[in-house]
Amino acid sequence: MKQLFAYALLITLLSACATPVANVRVDDQQLSMIREGQTTEQEVVQMLGRPTTVTVTPQRRTLVYSYTLNNNVEKQVVSTTGTVVGGFVAGPIGSLAGGMLGGVVPNNQMQDQVSIDIDPITYTVINYQRQRTTNY
Repeated sequence: MKQLFAYALLITLLSACATPVANVRVDDQQLSMIREGQTTEQEVVQMLGRPTTVTVTPQRRTLVYSYTLNNNVEKQVVSTTGTVVGGFVAGPIGSLAGGMLGGVVPNNQMQDQVSIDIDPITYTVINYQRQRTTNY
């Protein structure tokens, strides 16, 4: 039992040292191809690519695929464009108004995370879930 715990701890520490992968998007078609109790970990990685993170416990390995999309760039472009157009059309007051108009664009963010639990003995999928959140 102590050896199993030490092995799990070693794997966890080694996986924590790995360079994380950023923004791995999983579409619904890919997710529908995963079969609990049948699809192996190797098949999941072949289908979806390297996971963003991997967590290891004695009961399971969890592959996590995370994707985040936000509109910070779009907000800056709208603000700058509003300032330039406002200044061109109506001078300094228009420039100020255009810049403020651009600044009220909401900072939208969408996060999509797929977690896939793998049995450490058979290396097949135990279960999986998707969590999507949108912030405005």
